[in-house]
Amino acid sequence: MATAESFSQIRTPLLILICIVWFTELRADSPCGTFVVKVIYFTNSDRQDSGYIYFNRFQDGVMLFNFIDEYNTVNTRIPPGQIEFDKIKGFDTAYYHKILAVNRSVMKDTSVSKENNGYIYLEKLPVTDRICDFNYLDTINYTCFSINMEDEEGYRLDSMVDYQSHVIHYGYGASLNLDSIKLIVLDTILWCGDIDQLQFLNLGQVEQIRRNYPYTYFQLNDSYAQQYWIDFFCFDPKWSRYRILSSLDLERMDHAFLKNGGVNIINDFPPKLRKAIKSGKVMYFLRWCP
Repeated sequence: MATAESFSQIRTPLLILICIVWFTELRADSPCGTFVVKVIYFTNSDRQDSGYIYFNRFQDGVMLFNFIDEYNTVNTRIPPGQIEFDKIKGFDTAYYHKILAVNRSVMKDTSVSKENNGYIYLEKLPVTDRICDFNYLDTINYTCFSINMEDEEGYRLDSMVDYQSHVIHYGYGASLNLDSIKLIVLDTILWCGDIDQLQFLNLGQVEQIRRNYPYTYFQLNDSYAQQYWIDFFCFDPKWSRYRILSSLDLERMDHAFLKNGGVNIINDFPPKLRKAIKSGKVMYFLRWCP
């Protein structure tokens, strides 16, 4: 999720996933590499809570991770016998097969198989206590633009009208310090997150969506395969589609898309647009389809 610069700490782990989807070769028999899931987590203060996270192949660090395989089951690489369950208040050992992550501090032995070890290193994990739907029906007011780099005069935009119905799933994103969590257990797999990502917003952005309907909204795709794109939502009539598109450096943005999926692409926006995003006049979602 990419929005105001002040939200960069929470959105950074999510945006890193874009790079991974681009560079990580998924197994041929795996239809899904990321998942939106509901989890239960146990904290160092013996508190038990639940929430929704975006789950990928996270790298071992403070916590050791299991993975969800192509059959939507947890691929266990952490033997239950190595976990000191008596240190985890309230956990039912009958559900050990649903363990997603274990803190090293509650393990008898931290040596586990390196096979299928993850690629994404996290110190904090974004989580939301509720997922909301932002539904919008495409009409002639919603246009998909694609960057075209084959024009003799340089980069230009191709456009088409999209009549499909779109849904963006979002929630207020809190940030869990992994060193404060003993155990994370899978409750429910909600859906495959490769195409339908869960967007983490701050409170101001959540309220903006709830209170207002955008004056205009459109999509901007990369030039290569339309694999990466940005959905712009403008809540101030002064920020028209034309004003935003005419202010963008298409060549620079296309390079950012193709290099790493657009991570930190806000840095390629002009200062006035970044200021409008920070103030809530414009919101954007960085999305992808592997």
